Amino acid sequence: MYVISAIGLGIPLSLFTLDTPRHVNYADLDPEDVDKFEGKDVVIFGAGNSAFETAAQLSMYANKVQMASSGRIKLAFQTHYVGDVRAINLPFLDTYQLKSLDYQTMADIRDYNWTWDDL
Repeated sequence: MYVISAIGLGIPLSLFTLDTPRHVNYADLDPEDVDKFEGKDVVIFGAGNSAFETAAQLSMYANKVQMASSGRIKLAFQTHYVGDVRAINLPFLDTYQLKSLDYQTMADIRDYNWTWDDL
């Protein structure tokens, strides 16, 4: 399982103190290096544009993509705030209806029981 932090503006917040190649910050993702996600499970923490862009790209390669966020998804066409999720980034929400292995949930990261084997 890979864990990707795509959780906001400014300095990337590290979710884990584990030094593992399976935890990646959004800023460190290489769009050319998607082979390592082939057939793997991916958890993306975040519910903004960067999280949705990442989910859409990786859903073509990964076995399963799960998005988790602590709050609801804010859509720019509803809030009229340009920083919220733009409509162009919403196709992942369609895929989770069609490809049952992809999904988005509201959850606190403290609810996840991580083990060394997961990462």
